[in-house]
Amino acid sequence: MSEPFDLAQVYRDVEDRLAPSLRLTMPERVLYYHLLRHSLLEGQPTVRVSKRSLCRGIACSFMTVHTHLRHLEEKGCVRIRERGRAGHLIEVLAPQQILRLRTPPTEAAPDLAESDWFGSDRLRAVILERENYACFYCLRRLPTGAACFDHAVPVAAGGDNSYGNIVACCFDCNSLKRDEPAEAFLRSLYRSSRLTLAELDHRLAALAALSALSSNQIVPTLAPV
Repeated sequence: MSEPFDLAQVYRDVEDRLAPSLRLTMPERVLYYHLLRHSLLEGQPTVRVSKRSLCRGIACSFMTVHTHLRHLEEKGCVRIRERGRAGHLIEVLAPQQILRLRTPPTEAAPDLAESDWFGSDRLRAVILERENYACFYCLRRLPTGAACFDHAVPVAAGGDNSYGNIVACCFDCNSLKRDEPAEAFLRSLYRSSRLTLAELDHRLAALAALSALSSNQIVPTLAPV
């Protein structure tokens, strides 16, 4: 290694982060520290060692060393590059390297305007959660797997698949609305007594909030009726 280890930081990384996240047992920690001492702390990424010498080094039985070395390999702390009677060539990963490998890359947030919120199952799930698993139009609860998705502004009228134009709805509303604008359809639900006046006002406010969205705006959260 070209840069010396900060031993205090190594200890903190192992005890405060690595051991809890990987559930390292005390014997696994002792074995990891021993391998670390004879590899990275000596400026080498690997160490060639036999299991019997490990037994002497950490004062454990052969089967204990065998078991915990396998556990360390399974948990991504070491990689056994070669196996042989004369000893194993073991690559020892530094705590920070292990933590980086275990941390999944952050997924970029979907673009509210450009992403396909109608065609993507993953993004549809976000829409459904936004509607609190209820029909955007009539507020009927949507059982698992029963949601439809509709364009508030119909495609025929220039509507797109952006976050602000896709809503979750029930089968009945999806069938009845067809190419009718969302505002007009909501008023028809009120006239047929499927929405109260308070519910209509709330749905119109939700529709206005969605239609005002642009790609750099924060997704609004509307209080339930």
